[in-house]
Order: sequence, then structure tokens, then C-alpha cells
Amino acid sequence: MLRDFLSEIKQVQAVNPWMIYTPEIHRIREFGHAPTCLQFLAERKLTHVEMRDACIFLLGYDTINGILDPISDWYWFLQYLKHSMSSQSELRNKNRNQMRPIIDLDRLIKAYRPTREQRRCNFYIEKLRFLFRRR
Repeated sequence: MLRDFLSEIKQVQAVNPWMIYTPEIHRIREFGHAPTCLQFLAERKLTHVEMRDACIFLLGYDTINGILDPISDWYWFLQYLKHSMSSQSELRNKNRNQMRPIIDLDRLIKAYRPTREQRRCNFYIEKLRFLFRRR
């Protein structure tokens, strides 16, 4: 059961501060038709896959179709996201009472940027892929 809209905004902003929680998202969740990526918005930080799916949902599937995996290619994921957001209009953030894009890229980067170990691991995975491609 969802709380009222304003308390839900505070809950979502506490765990997933990178997105603006709109009345439309609240209604979708209230009626039980939310995709899996939005069901746990107020309970916990979304996983990388859920975050990618939430971005697709928020920006529209047609706008962001073919988005890359944030775990394997963080830099290009962000570039693609920036490009997709350039055509989006800003929304009023009720919690801060100002106009903002629906996804705050600075906060998204802070919350999901890969650690040094993850980047190192991805580097070696890409190196192995390159070596096996050559054979």
C-alpha cells in the first residue's frame, strides 16, 4: 500500500534521489500497473538493471530504445542517456520546488558509478573479448 503522494516523494528521494517522482508515476504504482523497475522505488536503491529499465520507462521506450548496459559500458550508457534527455522538457520537483529534468545525471552518476574494482574487471573482460574475437 502506498502512502500519500508527498510522503512517497520523500521516501523515493531518500533512496533514489536521481529521479523526480511525478504524480503520474504515483498513480501507476497506486493502481498496481507499475513495471518491476518501479515497484521498489521507495523501499531500496534500484539495481543497475532496474535503474536502466526505469530510465527507459521515464524517457519513453521509443526515445531510448537500444540503451546500453550500465554495468558493462558506463561511459556510453551516460552518453546515450544525455542524448536522449536533450529532447525532454523539465518537470517541477515538488520536493525542492524547482524545475529539473526527470533524471538528475549528477546524482545518478554519484549513486551508480562503477567502483575502481568494477572498472578494472570490465577492462579485463573487454580485453578477453578482444583476444577471443581475433581467433
